[in-house]
Amino acid sequence: MAKRTRATRARTPDPLPESGVAAGSLDDLIGQDDAVELLRRILDADRIPHAWLFGGPSGVGKRTLGLAFAAALLEPEEVGEATEARAMLASGSHPDLTLVTKELAAFSEDADVRKRKQRNIPIELLREFFDPAVARTATLPGRRAAKVCIIDQAHLLGRDGQNHLLKTLEEPPPRTVLILVADRPHDLLPTIHSRCQRLDLRPLPPEAMERWLDARGVGDDVERGTLLRLADGSPGDAELMRTTGVVGWPGELEPLLSRASNGDDDGALADACVLLASAWSEAWVKQRPAASKDAANRIAWGLVLRVAAEWCRARLRAGDADAESLDAIAACGGLLDRDVQPRFAFEVLAERLAVDALATPGR
Repeated sequence: MAKRTRATRARTPDPLPESGVAAGSLDDLIGQDDAVELLRRILDADRIPHAWLFGGPSGVGKRTLGLAFAAALLEPEEVGEATEARAMLASGSHPDLTLVTKELAAFSEDADVRKRKQRNIPIELLREFFDPAVARTATLPGRRAAKVCIIDQAHLLGRDGQNHLLKTLEEPPPRTVLILVADRPHDLLPTIHSRCQRLDLRPLPPEAMERWLDARGVGDDVERGTLLRLADGSPGDAELMRTTGVVGWPGELEPLLSRASNGDDDGALADACVLLASAWSEAWVKQRPAASKDAANRIAWGLVLRVAAEWCRARLRAGDADAESLDAIAACGGLLDRDVQPRFAFEVLAERLAVDALATPGR
C-alpha cells in the first residue's frame, strides 16, 4: 500500500477528526442500569472522583457511558451556556472534552508515530495529545468539572505510558476528571487501579439487546437472531456487524466450516476467510483514513473467528462436536496474533477441524 505523506503540522484544524466524538446523555444508555444509577447518585452528591476506570468486554457501552458521564460533568449552570455546551457536546466539538484513541497516531506531528500500526497507544501519543489537554485552561464553565479527558482502550498503553499516566493520576489539575476505558483492565498496573474509581460493565442481557435492536429498526428475524448470537450481549459489536455486512458472513462460512469438519475441504474455507476479511478491512480503511490497515485486518480476522466460534458452540450444544474444535479456532487466532500469513492460519483451522472431527467418538 502506498505510504501516506503528511505535512509537519498534521494536527490542524482542531478538533481532530478522530477526537470529535459526540457525547450523548445518560438517558440514552440501554442495558447498563446499575452503572448509570451509580453515576447519577455521584452526580447528585456532587462528590466526583477525579479518576475512573470503566472496564468490561468490548462493545458493551464503556466509551459511550464515559462520554455521557463527561457531558453531565461539563454541563454549565446557566441556561444559555448549557444550550451552547449541549450543542458542542452533541457535535463532538466541546473544547474541554478530549478523547484519546490509538487512531490519533495518524495525526501526530511525529512521522515515526504516524507510521506505526496502531496496535498500542505509545507514550508519544500521551505527550502530544493527553498532556496538553489536561494542562490547558478550561474554555467553558462546567458545573461539576472544568475538563474531562477519556483514554479509550487504555489497556493498550505500554508500561512506560502507564507510568507516565500515573503522574497525572497522582496530581491531577483542579476540577479535571480522567476516564480510562479498558477491555482488559488487568493489563493496567495495580497503581493505576488504586488511583481510579472502578466501574465494571457487563454484556447486555437478551431483553436489553432486543430493545437495542428495536431502537435501530432491525425487524428481520434472521438478522436479529444472527446479531443476538454473534454479538453476545455487546451492542457495539452488533452495530459493527450490522453496518459492515458481517451479519451475512455465517451464511457464507458455516457451510464451509461444516465441510472442513467432515474432511471435505479443498481450500475453500481459507479462501473465503481471507476474501471476506480483506474486503472488510479495505472498506474499513477507505471509510476511515486515520485507521491502520494492520489494525483493520486484525478486527476482520477476529470477526471471522467469532463466526467460526459461534458455529462451533452451536455444534457443541447439539452434541455434534467437542471442545477440541474451539481449540482449533484458538490455535488459528494464535497464529494470526503472531503475524503468520492469514491464508496459512485459516488452512490450519480447516485441517485441525477435520482432525478433531475424526478423533471425536461416534463421528
